[in-house]
Amino acid sequence: MLALPHLDEGFLATYTDVGRVTLEGGVEVEPDEREFYTNLRWRAETLALPDGQMLDVTGSVLVRVDRYPSYAYGDRLRVIGMLETPPEFRDFSYRDYLARQGVHSLMRDVRVVRVRSGEGAPVYGALLGLKRRAQATVTRILPEPASSLLTGILLGVEAGIPNDLMEDFSGTGTTHIIAISGFNITIVANILASLSRRLVGGRWAAWVAIGGVATYTIFVGASAAVVRAAIMGVLYLLAKHLGRESFAPVSLGAAAIVMTAVNPFTLWDLGFQLSLAATAGLILHTEPLERGAVRLLSRITSE
Repeated sequence: MLALPHLDEGFLATYTDVGRVTLEGGVEVEPDEREFYTNLRWRAETLALPDGQMLDVTGSVLVRVDRYPSYAYGDRLRVIGMLETPPEFRDFSYRDYLARQGVHSLMRDVRVVRVRSGEGAPVYGALLGLKRRAQATVTRILPEPASSLLTGILLGVEAGIPNDLMEDFSGTGTTHIIAISGFNITIVANILASLSRRLVGGRWAAWVAIGGVATYTIFVGASAAVVRAAIMGVLYLLAKHLGRESFAPVSLGAAAIVMTAVNPFTLWDLGFQLSLAATAGLILHTEPLERGAVRLLSRITSE
C-alpha cells in the first residue's frame, strides 16, 4: 500500500481528462529517443487548468514530442496539451506499465516551450553528457548498423538499432548479447578492481571498484536487470575485500529483496523476471552440467 500513489488535489493524475492544460516542470530522466518521436518522463510542478486556475502539483507525466528539436535531462519546459489517462489494450495495459514506473498521465500532440536548461542533479547531468559524447564518437568511427549495435552493447542505447537486425537477434535467441547484463558488470568490476589495486592500493581498491560499478549502472540507464547485476557485483567485491567467499544464491536473493523493498513494482518488470530466472538457472545448473559434460567426454575419449 505504501507504494501506491495518494490521489489528492496536489497530485497531477487527479486532473487527467479535464481538458487542455498548461504544465511547467523539468525532464527528470534521460529522454527516450525513437526514430520519429521522443518520450520525455517529465516532472510537473505547476498546473494551469482550463479555467485559468493555477495549482502546485506533484507527479510524473510521459510527454511525447517530435524528434526535433531535441531535449535533455534538466530542461525546464512549459507544455500545453491534453492530460490523458494512459490507454489499456486488449493484450497489454499501457496504463499499468507506466504506473509501475511512477507515471500516471500521458500527453501527446503538445506545444512545448523550453524555459531554460541545466536544472537537475549536476553529477547525473554530467554522466548523461558523457554518454552522449561517447555515442557521438562511436557514430563517427563506425558505419551503421555497427555503430548502433556497439552503443547498445556498451551504453545500453538500443533505440538506433534497425528493426530487421533486432528481429534477427530475436529469431536466433541472441538478444541477450545486446542487453546490458551481469557480463558487462563483471568486466567493469574486475577491470576497476585490478586498476585500483595498482593506483590506490588494496585497502581502497574495493571501494573504488564499487563506486565505478554504481557509476556505470547509472551511466547505462539503471534498468532492473542492470541493477540486479550491480548489486550482486557489489556484494562480490565486498566479500573479496573482507577476505570471504561470496555465495551466488544468497547474493541473488539479497539483490531481489533489496530491489523489491525499494520498489515493489519491480516484481512485474519483465527484464527483472528474466534476469532473475536466467541468473538462477546459471547458478543452479552450470556446475552439474559441466560435471556431466566432463564425464561424458572422459567416457568418449577413453574408448
